[in-house]
Amino acid sequence: MDIGALHKTRQARNWIAHEGASIGAIWSVDRDRTLQQAVEPRTAVTDLALGGNIISQWCYGLAQPHDPPPTDWINGYPYTADPWVFGHLRGLLPKQAPSSASS
Repeated sequence: MDIGALHKTRQARNWIAHEGASIGAIWSVDRDRTLQQAVEPRTAVTDLALGGNIISQWCYGLAQPHDPPPTDWINGYPYTADPWVFGHLRGLLPKQAPSSASS
């Protein structure tokens, strides 16, 4: 299960780094098109957060092998990325489809 999520994380990171800011020709940009195009970055951010959470759990387990992991932080972390990245725009954005990495 972790390998599939990590693969999605790698793809999301690459998409964000190389294609995430592409909005097409500047003369054709408008509010509605920009908001609609935000769906794909939101999915990529969610996939990236899910993979980052897995890596953080591994690192915590290596650094603190005798302490139980902080489950409240682990469970909540993937859901904090979207509000942090998209902030006040969230009310304007189309409904986000569930990430395929979370299934």
